[in-house]
Amino acid sequence: AANVTAAQAGVAAANTRTTANTQQTATATATLTATLGKLAVALVGVNVGMKALTFAKDSIVGFNSTLEQTRIAFTTMLGSAQKADAFIAEMKAFARTTPFEFSGLVTASQRLIAMGIAAKDIKPYLTAIGDAVAGLGGGRAEVDRFVLALGQMSTAGKVNAQDLRQMTELGVPATRILAEAYGLTVAQMRKMIETGNVMSADAIPRLIAG
Repeated sequence: AANVTAAQAGVAAANTRTTANTQQTATATATLTATLGKLAVALVGVNVGMKALTFAKDSIVGFNSTLEQTRIAFTTMLGSAQKADAFIAEMKAFARTTPFEFSGLVTASQRLIAMGIAAKDIKPYLTAIGDAVAGLGGGRAEVDRFVLALGQMSTAGKVNAQDLRQMTELGVPATRILAEAYGLTVAQMRKMIETGNVMSADAIPRLIAG
């Protein structure tokens, strides 16, 4: 009987040790799982951070590349790198104080210079165009359309009704502005335009000034 009791006690002790070992193993497993989970989250964070850094680096490189292309273009248009740098600096400053984006200013400026507008007059032109278009809530797209209409007018050499109509659709009463600038009625102005007697080189500065 004593031997049976001793055996039973041994079995109970073994079961207790097994239960304790099982609990320790479960605890260790849970701790390891939690640690691995944290490590996975950390690795994801590092990966996201690296992607963000790569994107930022690519964005900077892309901007610098675009800026260099812009510099080359204005160097060709203005005749020297020094003039190009001064003009680009002026457009950057202009962009910081107006609703215009720098890229939009570059595009509009290139079109205006191609029309024969002097670099010193670009900022006043863009200011006048921007103010006129913004009056009806227009943005870059409308400014681009207005500059395009000016370009077409400049290329044609004469003011035509179609270009003025495009400007009117953008909220700029171009015919009326020209009529006032020339001291004519709107009807008289339209008649002059129809007969091809209004030269673009003379009309465009009056239109911008109005």
